[in-house]
Amino acid sequence: MSESSETLDAAQSGPEADQFVSELILGLERAADGESDPEIQSRLRGAAAILSTVGRNVTTDVAANIIVRMMDL
Repeated sequence: MSESSETLDAAQSGPEADQFVSELILGLERAADGESDPEIQSRLRGAAAILSTVGRNVTTDVAANIIVRMMDL
């Protein structure tokens, strides 16, 4: 296994990527709570729902890749 693969595995399994996704979901929910436009409020809640279910693994992988790239700088 290469050093990059090991770093990516560590980032994916570490709390940083998962914490980022949790904060993103919370931010979307808070934005929806503060939004007066029902259309935008609905879209924000929909995005939060997708990220908290099916999209969570994909979003966590994306966040992990970003963390790995930042570590390589």
